[in-house]
Amino acid sequence: MFLTLTTVFVFNAIMGSQAALLATTRLEAPASNQPENVTSEGEYLLRGMQNARLQLRSGVCRMTGSRSSFRTTEGAPRTLSVSTSALYAFDSPTGRLRYDHLHPEHIGFMSGKSPPAIDAPPPPKFLLTQKLNSVRTPDLFAWYEGTGPHGRIDQEVSTTAVTIEEPTAEWSGGVAEAHNLVDIRSLGILSYLEYTGRPRLMGRQKQTGFSELATCTEVIEDFLNWEVTEIERASELTTIHFNRLSITLNEVAGFTPVSYSMAGGGDGDTLNSQVVWEEVNGVYVPTKFTIEHVGWPRPSDFVRHEMTLAWSHVNENVPDQYFDFRNFPDVADGTRVVDSRGGRHVRIAMWENGKFTEIIQKPPNRPIGTPVTWSPFAYLNLMGLAMLVAYWIWRRFAQQ
Repeated sequence: MFLTLTTVFVFNAIMGSQAALLATTRLEAPASNQPENVTSEGEYLLRGMQNARLQLRSGVCRMTGSRSSFRTTEGAPRTLSVSTSALYAFDSPTGRLRYDHLHPEHIGFMSGKSPPAIDAPPPPKFLLTQKLNSVRTPDLFAWYEGTGPHGRIDQEVSTTAVTIEEPTAEWSGGVAEAHNLVDIRSLGILSYLEYTGRPRLMGRQKQTGFSELATCTEVIEDFLNWEVTEIERASELTTIHFNRLSITLNEVAGFTPVSYSMAGGGDGDTLNSQVVWEEVNGVYVPTKFTIEHVGWPRPSDFVRHEMTLAWSHVNENVPDQYFDFRNFPDVADGTRVVDSRGGRHVRIAMWENGKFTEIIQKPPNRPIGTPVTWSPFAYLNLMGLAMLVAYWIWRRFAQQ
């Protein structure tokens, strides 16, 4: 299976093609604490939120939770739920990102091949595990994707090679939707459609694809172009109202966005999210979130992600082991490791007994543009051939 966070997240691939999440630029909020009107107050709040989110520069986040859905298929309601998990590690000062995701998907559920019992766990044939491991550093971009029965990765079903590419290489389309790749700092200002890799319903239209996902900075800059219709204050919470959309944040607790609500494109459907934030090492990080699409395609239907986030190394040095593709877990034995940098395509290793095993006798590898070295025997052969051609030409003209 070629590339199709989940949950979690990021980069214009993060970072611009990922390089954007790792930006360390600080954008200061307006100096005035007393905005003159709704527009300037909205900008003050958005800039404050942007500045606060960019203070999260490094960390390791382990996410666990579930994806649940309720659909009516062939006239019968179906409630399904699967567990999902992700590892998200990033170090902005050194430009490194690690993202792993494990996500069982119900195969056949939406196509009408429903499990036989209502509200009962479907048999294994209706579940397919989608697994992603990825690392991006200034030197390389390495990724591995595999699929298999629920609860395990099985090479007999489908795997890809562990592929090493240039650090600026981009994801193929579809991976964002399959693995929920977003900027983790954008939680609370994303809709369910953006979280699952689909285009925005309003504002900038993003195409599906990891490198084209909006970073935290881009999302907030986009909101700055929208018209603020109302600012509503209640205790410590402030709600910014736009057309069809509202964001509620806590100014006192680091301008943290705690809820998001948006009218969908259907008949009465809504896209909602709620986020819990906690202060760690002087910066606020999300520790729980729920993101959902309710009322589509039918009023009673919904799909919902509920995740818990456990943090370590917040704004501290992140161990190098997180950014070494040789530490990818649960790679199927027999999986090839292919280095595609520099226009080459060379198998450099295999996964054996659960470990990265380097190939001692590497195949010949001559990067494009490398001068060819000729052996003495090759020169003699060429000289002999040239002499034969010259003799043949001489004989032909001599006979005329």
